Amino acid sequence: MAEKKINGRTFKVAPMLAIEAVVMQARLMQLLGGALDRLPEILAGRNDKATDEMKAKSDAMAVAAFTDIFKHLDPREFGKLVKDIVELASIQRESGTYDPVDMDGDFTGNLKDLIPVVIFVLGEQFGDFFSGALASGNLSRVARA
Repeated sequence: MAEKKINGRTFKVAPMLAIEAVVMQARLMQLLGGALDRLPEILAGRNDKATDEMKAKSDAMAVAAFTDIFKHLDPREFGKLVKDIVELASIQRESGTYDPVDMDGDFTGNLKDLIPVVIFVLGEQFGDFFSGALASGNLSRVARA
């Protein structure tokens, strides 16, 4: 299980069941379209060895990717996708216990944390898959088909 502190709150992600991961990968490939080309830089800025410059570039690329996706996607569908992604994580409560993330409960008033948590979850769940597929060129072809 991977943990990450984002703006003072700790989030944790456990690997998804295989069938759920495959379904989410398919949804992401359908919805990401042209944003797929940005994934390597987005994910590169999220690892432990990333410099501040890489992190800033990652954040900018993530915002640009979300903007592109949002332009071509029904807003409710976009919201459901973001909700489904962040709710794959758990959040540490003040008591020290971890509870499943509740998008409305945990991000209302904390919207600035939303994109970093989405990137963290996607990187942990699919970083190897997307990086390998993008490197071989297969993912871009599949997404554009």
